[in-house]
Amino acid sequence: MTFYTATGAAGAAVTLTMAAVGTAQYQISWLLVTMYNTAARTGGVTPVNVTTSNLNGLRFDFPSAGAVGTMADQRIEPANALAAQATGAVTIVCPATASVIWTVNCWAVP
Repeated sequence: MTFYTATGAAGAAVTLTMAAVGTAQYQISWLLVTMYNTAARTGGVTPVNVTTSNLNGLRFDFPSAGAVGTMADQRIEPANALAAQATGAVTIVCPATASVIWTVNCWAVP
């Protein structure tokens, strides 16, 4: 099992990429996406969406508002590993969001 992690700077997009490994499909046993507010953010009507590739359209919705210094996170700890839909790379893509630092942590087996 391998630990993957990616953290960005305030306002920057972050992409965690698990590179393709031969003909293996990734099996994810734990995934945590964290949004940290570096300044107060005023909410809108649309949530902030974190998307993935090769994970059957899995996405995470985060609040569009937040107080300075607060965090929101989304975690997956499946009883059975979450399998990639095909061989190849898997990505978790956090959008550039003003006043937010993104962190993605994942335990997976290729």
